[in-house]
Amino acid sequence: MLIIGQDDGQPFGLPNLNRNRALFYLEHNDLLKKYHTTRGADEIGCLLLAADRNRKWQYSPKIFVEYSSPHVADITMPFMSCSVGETVNEKISIIGGKSVSDPLQADFILYVHCGNDLTANLDEKANHLKDLIMGQTPVALVDLSANYDVKETIFPHLINNNTPLVRLAAFAGWNTVSNSVGTAVAQASIFTGQKQRLSEQDILSLYALNLQFNLDRFFDDWVYQKVIHYKLSKLLKIREMDPYALDYDTLKVSKFIKNEIQVYKNTLFYDNLCRYPFYSDEKNDYYLSSIDIDISLPWKRIFEVGLTTKATFGTRSKAD
Repeated sequence: MLIIGQDDGQPFGLPNLNRNRALFYLEHNDLLKKYHTTRGADEIGCLLLAADRNRKWQYSPKIFVEYSSPHVADITMPFMSCSVGETVNEKISIIGGKSVSDPLQADFILYVHCGNDLTANLDEKANHLKDLIMGQTPVALVDLSANYDVKETIFPHLINNNTPLVRLAAFAGWNTVSNSVGTAVAQASIFTGQKQRLSEQDILSLYALNLQFNLDRFFDDWVYQKVIHYKLSKLLKIREMDPYALDYDTLKVSKFIKNEIQVYKNTLFYDNLCRYPFYSDEKNDYYLSSIDIDISLPWKRIFEVGLTTKATFGTRSKAD
């Protein structure tokens, strides 16, 4: 299988021309079953892995797509050359999935939120999303902001209304729609596919590993990208430091980021993540016990952070 990716783009321009030419060639030669084009790049590895697993398992995930507002599917987010809805359909097609109109018939729900300066009623949307997450169908959440502003995201409202975030099948919100949707769709597809395949004794490990991946996304995609990055960029510019070329200041900035993330880690952990079981069986509930986070700046800039979480888990008997 081959996926030809188109990195950050706009609705018009040479990247679209090149992608359309490649797509025309694939269509003309009846090659679309083995080869794809996609708007995006960072998520392609995840998509390839999910598509390969789905073919091997003969699994075509049924996905119910819900947008936080009716207009979200039609908007074009920053650094994208197509609408949110087109992007969602493209990623589902690549992994071999299919959209369904009934959430009760779905293997998982893909909930897509793309906030902007006109976004309203986030508390109401978060309450509805909480009901979905506490339901029987796994939920993958994509949480984005057109202005990279934490106030436009739905995640803090889920914290405030006590949504059990550890129950999410997938979470993504790094930067672009293609990156986030592709990652979330791939993760949820692998997770739900494995749920159907694994023996009962291996299911707990699946849930723990999936939560571990979500923790990376919570602290990288939301805490760092939406909360810390903007504040840090502003601080560096005030001090006449280049956010894209830290050089000798890399270690100092890394320590600042680690201290900031530690504050959010403690808040998120004690206010939400440790309070709800991420998995339950007949005898026990399984909880997140602790989180350690390691931080680095591999490219000596703040655009992206090398973030790794290490979680430990605990058990509570239902008989207690």
